[in-house]
Amino acid sequence: MAQLTPHLGVLSLLLGTNSRYGVRGDAHKLKFFRFMLVGSQPSLSVVISAGQAKDGDTKVRELAVFLREIEPEHIDNGILVISNNENREKISEFHIRDRIAEKTDRSVRIFTGVKFEQTKWIAGEQPSGNLTHCCELHVNNDVLARGCLRVQPRWMEELLPLIGGTALKDLVIPGTHQSGTFKHFTKFNYLNRYRDCQEEDVFTQLLYGIRFLDLRPGAVSRKSSPYDGYEYWIYHDRFYTQNALKPILQDIASFLEIYPKEVVIVAFHEFPKGFESDAAYQGLEKLVEEVLGGYSRSLALRIEEDHYSDRLHSFKIIN
Repeated sequence: MAQLTPHLGVLSLLLGTNSRYGVRGDAHKLKFFRFMLVGSQPSLSVVISAGQAKDGDTKVRELAVFLREIEPEHIDNGILVISNNENREKISEFHIRDRIAEKTDRSVRIFTGVKFEQTKWIAGEQPSGNLTHCCELHVNNDVLARGCLRVQPRWMEELLPLIGGTALKDLVIPGTHQSGTFKHFTKFNYLNRYRDCQEEDVFTQLLYGIRFLDLRPGAVSRKSSPYDGYEYWIYHDRFYTQNALKPILQDIASFLEIYPKEVVIVAFHEFPKGFESDAAYQGLEKLVEEVLGGYSRSLALRIEEDHYSDRLHSFKIIN
């Protein structure tokens, strides 16, 4: 049974799974979530939202706030104050009741109207904690909750005392759908809306705390390629994304080089284009071995050819 322990290999790859949304366990068993169920103090999370189009076809990256354990009094009298975490300068302030986008029994989602510019972080220049924007919930001059937009590059290492003895199947692992179909949105069109599922590149996704990556490579014949005559690109079904697989694998390797106690689970599946020959599969194995060979003890590659048959390729990666 796989467990998250300090000596576990830092990278696990699940190749050919049918999971679309990541690895999910039994949430009620998570020891480190139990504290969230105790008490009724409001809590606040700041996230990046796709936002709303303000000028027709422009995609807006907007900060959104989730408030939980909220009472009616908090909604009626609450004020959200958004400030710059570096210089404490106030950016925006408004009544909660004026900005509610979604409401449940004891939680609300709020669009702040504050734009968050696109980021491009590279290994060695990445942030480590809180980013520039923080938010406070004020009710009757009291601060009831505070939260900041932040990256989570070490959350597994930091939670190791709580989750170190927990089976992987009993954890909920944050993941992204079609992780490799990322593109910095500028203008809306129907092709981009279908094809591109992420705005952040894979290195940035990992910095934000994602630990399950859903990659769907296509094989393109290229005689000069050292990978048995194939190059590998990310596809969404039959749609080409212009994102090559090798730089994505290099981003994973860079992240694990910096944060060796994190575990990243990568699923390769569907293989939507070009995998009609053994050479295409073997070239993919060679590419993965070359880039990630120092970060995993073994891989199991499951290749689904059609609805009726499949082939299993297993190979070792030597540390």
